[in-house]
Amino acid sequence: MAFGLLMWLVLLGAASLMAWMVVRSRSRYRQARAQEDEMSDFFETRTAGRVDEVENRLEAALKERKFGTLHVHDVTGTLNSKGVPFDTPMRIMDICHPHHARKALDATGNRIAPLLPCSVALWQEGDEVVVRFLRPTALARFFPGAAELAGLAKEVNVAVEAAVEQATGDTQK
Repeated sequence: MAFGLLMWLVLLGAASLMAWMVVRSRSRYRQARAQEDEMSDFFETRTAGRVDEVENRLEAALKERKFGTLHVHDVTGTLNSKGVPFDTPMRIMDICHPHHARKALDATGNRIAPLLPCSVALWQEGDEVVVRFLRPTALARFFPGAAELAGLAKEVNVAVEAAVEQATGDTQK
């Protein structure tokens, strides 16, 4: 009888352990999936070179697509001028396509204004430049009632990604 009870406890323990492992595995899967979805909101690529070279090529590629560069923030210079040591060459380009911006403002009743213009970050990592931006389609999710915004965001995604790929020589998404 003691052996039967012992076996029952072992089986119960094994079943509990298996159930815990399944729950934990599902939880890890959900976490990995959430991270993957979060990361897909960003476009990132790398290229050999220096930040200023890539910035110039990107500005030209954007101009071909009717995007203007409103401002370039020199993050390194700004932080250092404020007494905050920062050695990584980094710039953030504020870019805008005026017709697309107007359509986005109209579609959202101007509510998208705090999210404009689009920003593209460039920073040096060794001999490479990282180029990263938040895809406009990620921003469109904040405005589910503006159906026309989703199509417009996708159009802007395609144009900006193509400009970055042209500037960096990256043809892989």
